[in-house]
Parts: sequence; structure tokens; C-alpha cells
Amino acid sequence: MRKIEWEDGGGYFTLQIPENIIQECSHGGECYHDCVKNIKKISWRGIDPTRLHACLSDYSDWVDRMDPKNLSKEDILDLKVRVLWVACGDILDNPDDYDYKI
Repeated sequence: MRKIEWEDGGGYFTLQIPENIIQECSHGGECYHDCVKNIKKISWRGIDPTRLHACLSDYSDWVDRMDPKNLSKEDILDLKVRVLWVACGDILDNPDDYDYKI
């Protein structure tokens, strides 16, 4: 399966996202459970959760309730879900930038 490389705008990390999950993780309506289902298809190895937090703080105030120095397992899952959703949305919004065919 081909993977699309996505780098967050702040240069905190790069993800390799399987092409077949992009539309499933960013669509009209609720995407949370779709992202949770696909979270293990992404390699998060070597990505410090504080980098996920920093990435999302660049997008909105979603992470204001979280202390980046004391993240729970639930916080880390939530960060991964939101990053995956943002990444897939970016790829869908800018397919030519990623050589992605919708």
C-alpha cells in the first residue's frame, strides 16, 4: 500500500499515512472513531507526544486543557487522533501537494 508523507507545518514531525485511510479519516460528520480505528496503521515511533501537542497548538486551542509535561494515555490517543484528522484533511484539501488522487 502506498503511503503519503505528511509533515506538520511547524516541522515537529513527519507521518507516513496509508493512502487507503485518508478519506476515511477526514470527511463530513464525526471522524473520531474512524481515526481511532486507523491509528495503529501509522507509525508514531520516535514522535514525542509533546510534539503532537505543539503541532495542534499551532492549529487551535484544542489542547489548552492538556499539560504537555503530564499527558495521560487518553490525552496521547486524543492528540494522535486529532493529528491524523488534520493530516488527512490537509491531504484532501491539497491533493496536488501530495500527489494524491481523490
